Amino acid sequence: MRKSAVLMAIAASFQLFNGPAEASASPEIIDLNRASVVELLAFPGIGRMCAAKVVAARPFHDRSELVTRQIIPMPVYLAIKHRLFVSGEAARDAAVGFGPVGAGLVDLNRATVAELAAVPGIGRQYAGKIVAARPYRSEFELVGRRVLPLTVFRGVEGRIGVGQ
Repeated sequence: MRKSAVLMAIAASFQLFNGPAEASASPEIIDLNRASVVELLAFPGIGRMCAAKVVAARPFHDRSELVTRQIIPMPVYLAIKHRLFVSGEAARDAAVGFGPVGAGLVDLNRATVAELAAVPGIGRQYAGKIVAARPYRSEFELVGRRVLPLTVFRGVEGRIGVGQ
């Protein structure tokens, strides 16, 4: 059996281990930074567990981060890497970088879950949602992208910021 066929068989078995994918057409290539969970589930080789890990680990600067950050195993990555790409926005943000936020503010793009959870009004659940939806260009995106309800945002406004 050819090496590529073996790798595809491993990828297919890994997908079955993670659960069945949605019954929709499989995308030919996929952007790791922008694909929805449904698109990730429809992608051969990425199952339910991996799709959730991909979304939580965003943004990606290189597709190989899937392996280095232990999101998918190496054999699966080797089978599907030619069909993965990372949008330029995350790479551009990394190259340009965000500056520091004002004194006393918690940076939404750099803070850990523990640091965000320590902000009065943000618990671990909201902190996890904030980290999963990164990057932000403005703290107001928390409400616009439905990461936080408006009432919670008003309570933490003035304690959080985004470095520019």
